[in-house]
Amino acid sequence: MSLLNSKFDILRGWPNSSAVAEDWNVPTIADGEDPLYSGTWVRLNPAVTAVPTVLSEDKVDKDSTILGKHPTLWGLVIEGQDEYSSRFSGKVTVLLGGGYVVRLYNDGVAANAQFTADAALAPGAPVKLVDGKIAVIGVAGADDGVAATNDVIRPIGFCLAKTDDTCDIFVV
Repeated sequence: MSLLNSKFDILRGWPNSSAVAEDWNVPTIADGEDPLYSGTWVRLNPAVTAVPTVLSEDKVDKDSTILGKHPTLWGLVIEGQDEYSSRFSGKVTVLLGGGYVVRLYNDGVAANAQFTADAALAPGAPVKLVDGKIAVIGVAGADDGVAATNDVIRPIGFCLAKTDDTCDIFVV
């Protein structure tokens, strides 16, 4: 990672462990969609098969609440369009899979927040993505947005430590 003003830190699991860094083609970014900057969550684009890309979406569409009927592989952009090498190559580097620990930051600006300020977001709490931010999963797997009783919410990870400014997440 070449950015000195990093929006996150990988504490464990990459580059010498279970997380896999993969380069993906940059999709066309439509109006209102998030650019693929370092520290943003993305998913694979199932509609593109010839040239695999990651999906750029509006933050309000980045929600991992229901994974029972629609499983999604989420990834974290570690080298995004805010870096020269990514712009030059037309690719972004994404951590896929799990088994890594990432420290996310909130800098006091709501638009830049990477996790919610929910008091329930505490060590041991399972977490999901809501509007592109890490948030705690509801009690006993029940949560908003579950369409049917047989939908199971699989956490994107677990909170390991949290302060007002940082949150360490073990991504599974």
